[in-house]
Amino acid sequence: MKHLIHSISLLCCLIVFPFSTTQASHIVGGEMTYNCLGNGQYEVLLTVFRDCENGNPGAYFDNPAAIGVFDATTGEYLRTEMFFLQVDDTLDLSLSNPCYTIPPNVCIHTTTYRRQISLGYRAGGYHLAYQRCCRNNIIANIVDPQASGATYDVVISENALRNCNSSARFREWPPFYICQGSSINYDNSAFDPDGDSIVYSLCNPYDGAGRGDPMPNPPAPPPYSSVVWQPPYSINNMLGGSDPLRIDPVTGFLSGTPLTLGTFVVGICAQEYRNGVLIGITKRDFQYSVGVCTSLEAQFAVNISPCNSSLSLRHINTSTSFNTDFQWNFGDGSPISTAVNPFHTYPDTGTYTITMIAAMGLSCVDTVERQITINLDGADVEVPPQDACEGDTVLVVAQNVLRNYNNLVSYNWSPNGSILSGQGTDSVYVIVNNNVNLSVTVVNDKGCQDVDNTTIQLQLVEAAFDSIAFNCNTTLSIPFGNNSTSVNNGFFWDFDGIGTSTDVFPTYTFPDTGLYAVTLIAGYGALCQDTFTRDIYIPLDGASILSTAPTQVCKGKDLTLSVTNTLADYNNIAGYVWTPNAPILAGQGTDSIQIVADANTVFTVNVINDNGCVDTVVLPLQVFQVNATFDTTELACNKSFSVPFINTSVDPNVGFIWDFDGTGTSTDLNPTHIFPDTGRYTVTLIGGLGTACPDTFTQEIYLPLDGVEIVASDSQIVCRGDTVLLTASNVFSLYNSVVDYTWTPVPNIITGQGTDSVDVLANADLDFMVVGLNDRGCRDTAFAYVNVTSISPAFTVDAIPDSIFVGQSSQLVATDVIGYIYDWLPDTTLSAYDIPDPVATPRMTKTYYLSVSNELCTDEDSVTVYIKEPICAGPIIFIPNAFSPDGDGYNDVLMVNGNNIDEMTMAIYNRWGQKVFETNSQSVGWDG
Repeated sequence: MKHLIHSISLLCCLIVFPFSTTQASHIVGGEMTYNCLGNGQYEVLLTVFRDCENGNPGAYFDNPAAIGVFDATTGEYLRTEMFFLQVDDTLDLSLSNPCYTIPPNVCIHTTTYRRQISLGYRAGGYHLAYQRCCRNNIIANIVDPQASGATYDVVISENALRNCNSSARFREWPPFYICQGSSINYDNSAFDPDGDSIVYSLCNPYDGAGRGDPMPNPPAPPPYSSVVWQPPYSINNMLGGSDPLRIDPVTGFLSGTPLTLGTFVVGICAQEYRNGVLIGITKRDFQYSVGVCTSLEAQFAVNISPCNSSLSLRHINTSTSFNTDFQWNFGDGSPISTAVNPFHTYPDTGTYTITMIAAMGLSCVDTVERQITINLDGADVEVPPQDACEGDTVLVVAQNVLRNYNNLVSYNWSPNGSILSGQGTDSVYVIVNNNVNLSVTVVNDKGCQDVDNTTIQLQLVEAAFDSIAFNCNTTLSIPFGNNSTSVNNGFFWDFDGIGTSTDVFPTYTFPDTGLYAVTLIAGYGALCQDTFTRDIYIPLDGASILSTAPTQVCKGKDLTLSVTNTLADYNNIAGYVWTPNAPILAGQGTDSIQIVADANTVFTVNVINDNGCVDTVVLPLQVFQVNATFDTTELACNKSFSVPFINTSVDPNVGFIWDFDGTGTSTDLNPTHIFPDTGRYTVTLIGGLGTACPDTFTQEIYLPLDGVEIVASDSQIVCRGDTVLLTASNVFSLYNSVVDYTWTPVPNIITGQGTDSVDVLANADLDFMVVGLNDRGCRDTAFAYVNVTSISPAFTVDAIPDSIFVGQSSQLVATDVIGYIYDWLPDTTLSAYDIPDPVATPRMTKTYYLSVSNELCTDEDSVTVYIKEPICAGPIIFIPNAFSPDGDGYNDVLMVNGNNIDEMTMAIYNRWGQKVFETNSQSVGWDG
């Protein structure tokens, strides 16, 4: 077979790095650069990389980082500049080749310290340095990396100071991870802000701080020593191998081929020249981790046997990586498969182009195409299984499944002893007495062989059913059992030509007694059948009686109970025995007895026929005595249209129906019925309805409404001392009249006693009771509640003081409540009549009366102001030396106060001696 292979591939690799995570180191690389801002101001940038996976978790970026400033010529320490951490970031460690995969336990952090410092002109220039311990302990190309630190520095030369130079800067940071045996092709070039020319070289990384002082402040002064290379590594072969790492001095392009697995430190210098004079050096060091990269190559195989006999083939995926996705195109128009090792069925023989695409993500893809040719040269024989009956001669045929593709030329059947004829051909005859297992081995015209096995299954069928022994039989419906060897086959019954059935266990009703030939065919409609016939004699020799007697009867009725021989045409009843015997008046021993119905009784009759067969019938007899009747309750002084009825029938357990003179019905035992009005009604009760002995009772009732029902009205809320009208009414005034009303308590009745309306005195909360007597002599009682209220909160009135001399005033004070209305009995000696606190100036002892009201009630009170007798015979005069005529009711008028003043004159003069007021009356004052 010819196979055409066409492979289109990208280089796809899985990179594996040998990392250790047990040490406490962290420095991965770094560099220092500067920008001249003018006027002695410089921006200094320090970039540091740390291993956040293998490094010491506590060895974070310094905050702050101490950068020492030294004299570039002498190394003299000048000062330390502190650079504070601003932001750190985790690097995107994607590789240049899309098929490289970074291990999941890889983590690199970076940060750049940035700060502006002042550097005045200095002969010889400045040397800036930052030191830290320790380098990553997994570095392979230096001695004792865990004890080795790093120094990142930059020299700002005197020439650079004079010309305000900015240092060269590398454009990108190199990849940390590369593949073993894969060429390094990386642009490590830098740019210079001032346009100076740059020369590149590999250089020795500096050692730095030790474990005793991992972050020195200040850093050690220059000069600085280089790391010690671990043989056979050196500045000329930093990665080892036959193709050492190198850098193009003009372009900065790194090249070489790493052959040794591990982690290696690398140093790069960019020398800055201006007009052929070296003006500065930018130095960086970093790590390369070299890992094993396995390429992704799409491959598969399809193994097709020379004697292939199937269009369904297994496709075996032999690609170099299975951490990928696959797509299969089988070249026959069928859907794409994404299985790793698909199983596919082709439509026919022929040549197909199979395409498999292996992909790791979107960028790493490899494709392979292969042509396969499918032939069906194999032998494929099939012998169908068969069923057979015992003793059958069966033809067994071997079928060539691939007859359209090749021919079978040889047949060998086994075991040979089972073959009747046809050995060596595609068809043989076999006699079946048991299950037969056959095997045929065939060879086709391509020399290919196949074997198939088959079974001839013997179907054993034997029809049988038992004979039936009849003893005292009373029915022509006969059930048949089925004892055939298999009840899973079809069955056919023939009952002597008068009926058939296909049930497994039929029951057949014959027309009469007699001898019948019954035939059973087992396996009916199947390959193998068996027939069985048996004669069955069917007699009717049993005893069978039936009662037609009633089951219900009225008490005291004469009754005949009898039974009938249902098989009288086939045998005779020889004896009857009835129980119980006591109620039987006549007929014991015969088919009929005479009784008088007295109580519920269960009669039993046992019979025996002339064949000695017996039968029993039970006759339950229910005896009814209803005697329907009812009573009603006493309706004197009745006040309702609802009337209860009491059922007094003899048997309350039978059904009842009531008819209330066409106004309604009920099936309750003791109903209550609501009539539409007063009057006479004929009520009918039917008891035992639906039984053999119903009974009807009818009675006329008269429904009056001669009772009295009094309703008394409650009063509204009233004030204490009010007169209140209470009324009463008769609810049934249309049916009777009230002739007398008696109200209590009698002392509070003012007028109206004996009538339906009374006036009562409301001096306290009281329940009034009224008893009404109507013209039928019926009484009823009702209650009316009187709720008495008063001014609340209660008020009082006082005089302050309550005793004064003539000419003095007393302040009257009543309880001041918002919403109260004040009304003083008018008096000329009061300052106001409608306020709670007027001023009283009586000339003699006087009582003042106050009425206070709210929204509901009014209350009254009084207060007396007493005039005191003079203290001595002569008058005592009081004249205030100040007053306030502002209209507020207090000290508004200047008056002369004193006892026993008969005559007086008071004159008021202004400051110019002019009289402005004069009075001769003690009760007249000056209001200003």
